[in-house]
Amino acid sequence: MFSLPLQTERLLLRTFLQKDLEFFHSYRSNPVLARYQGWTPMSEEKCREFIREQTHSLENFGQDGHWTQIAIVRKDTKELIGDIGLCSLSTNKGLVTIGFTLAQKHQGRGFAIEAIQHLLCHLFSQTCYHSVKAITDQRNISSIRLLKRLGFQHTKTQHTVFKDEPCEEETYYLIHTP
Repeated sequence: MFSLPLQTERLLLRTFLQKDLEFFHSYRSNPVLARYQGWTPMSEEKCREFIREQTHSLENFGQDGHWTQIAIVRKDTKELIGDIGLCSLSTNKGLVTIGFTLAQKHQGRGFAIEAIQHLLCHLFSQTCYHSVKAITDQRNISSIRLLKRLGFQHTKTQHTVFKDEPCEEETYYLIHTP
């Protein structure tokens, strides 16, 4: 069973709360952060709706094609600094896709690797998932570095068009071997 909250030394991973609106909107309305993401900059009302939907998304975790977003909160400031998305894929019951966003002012401090490592350890030990897939734009160097540091292996490069721009999508997998 997958449950939250989870804690690391510096972070709390939990479901979204309405009090997250201000911080969530601040980074989800940033066009620079949105460039390589599957989402586009969001209005405050869209952020409010998103948080409302995500409040109970853990109940649907594991349903094919359903994204569950997990809030990343700094323990010292109680500030929402980013989120991690997980999506089950119907083609392989042991496979989940991961995506992540971290507010720019919190990047480069090890928060993303700390949060994702802890979440993946929990996912592998508490669920039937054994593989994680990540797809990123070749130009998103910081995400590629993070995936490699986490142990993900590059498996494919594919030319595509993303947000009306040609790009090379890089696919990475992490296979858990107990």
